[in-house]
Amino acid sequence: MGLHHGHALGPDRGGIDGDIAGADELSVERCERRARALGYHGLEVVNLFALRSTDPAALYAHEDPVGPLNDDAIEAATAGGKTAVICAWGNHGGISGRAARVLRWLRMHGRTVGCLGVNKTGHPVHPLYVPYARALQPVSGDCDFEPWVMP
Repeated sequence: MGLHHGHALGPDRGGIDGDIAGADELSVERCERRARALGYHGLEVVNLFALRSTDPAALYAHEDPVGPLNDDAIEAATAGGKTAVICAWGNHGGISGRAARVLRWLRMHGRTVGCLGVNKTGHPVHPLYVPYARALQPVSGDCDFEPWVMP
């Protein structure tokens, strides 16, 4: 989820989500509502993976769920004056070490990385499942652990 302060719409935060297709509209609406409640004037949402599916098992089965341009999209969304990145990918961000690689890249490039809490697997929670009163907190780990495994 990306948030920004300022007088005009235009991101100064970029956000990384792990959305699956079909949940995008509700996720973005809730992220926008949360951004405004926190005093920001907009947001920009990008996904850890280029592949989007209503079935997370597709991420596990696909040869290249990241795709050739997804890193460029994350870099563009989190560059140039963004004050922080809000991670919100839920259980499946750790597939093939993806979350850990993205977190290392963000930190290496001086991005402040936060979340709305972590789930029982240690990954940043998805904003659909968090009360609006929840404050932002730093991402304290590197998410460099085994992801939740599809049954």
